Amino acid sequence: IKTTGYLDIFQSGYKPPDEVIKTAASPKSNDEPLEIFWTSEDPNTRFYAYLYFAELDHLKRNESRTIKIFWNGSPVSGSFNPSSEYSMTLSNSRAFTGKDHWISVQKTSDSTLPPILNAIEIFSAQSLDEFPTTVEDVRAIESIKSTYKVNKVWSGDPCAPRLFPWEGVGCSFNNSNHQIKSLNLSSSGLQGPIALAFRNLSLLESLDLSNNILKGVVPEFLADLKN
Repeated sequence: IKTTGYLDIFQSGYKPPDEVIKTAASPKSNDEPLEIFWTSEDPNTRFYAYLYFAELDHLKRNESRTIKIFWNGSPVSGSFNPSSEYSMTLSNSRAFTGKDHWISVQKTSDSTLPPILNAIEIFSAQSLDEFPTTVEDVRAIESIKSTYKVNKVWSGDPCAPRLFPWEGVGCSFNNSNHQIKSLNLSSSGLQGPIALAFRNLSLLESLDLSNNILKGVVPEFLADLKN
């Protein structure tokens, strides 16, 4: 199934690729589920899955598509109807472990149409043997995120793991804690005055706020940053 129409991919905050969401898989038979199987080498590995849904068909009045998801026989979510206006993201809040895994996307008994699935991502959680970002920097960047409602996928530790820092964030890595040393928020839709939280990034060397709608004078604390 596919569409060329507009779908809001920002509604759930996960921003899946537009080209992916505009296509969907469905089973050959109306009553069959969509199923994914895999085997883990380590039964203690913790798995998380993110499933993406969007209705691509123009449903008639007497048609309905209601879906439910199971992982190894346990429900991941309640029943739901994919939206034709925006993509929906469902995931398991509790990690699943074990050797054999089976995700089943099924139609409910009162659904007239088969289940669909636009995309799925499966992640395994790994323990990090490295230091976190300093508490002061985490509080500062979280305050900046909240103040400007930064439209980026900023979650977890800003600098860890070191191969995957937050978008636009550059970090300094040492033997005790990570710290933010550069921040690029250019063309990020920021509005209002420059927030005081920037001065709490004590190791900051580079700050790019260009192409935003910032107002007011440049605060003196930017000149007082040690680095």
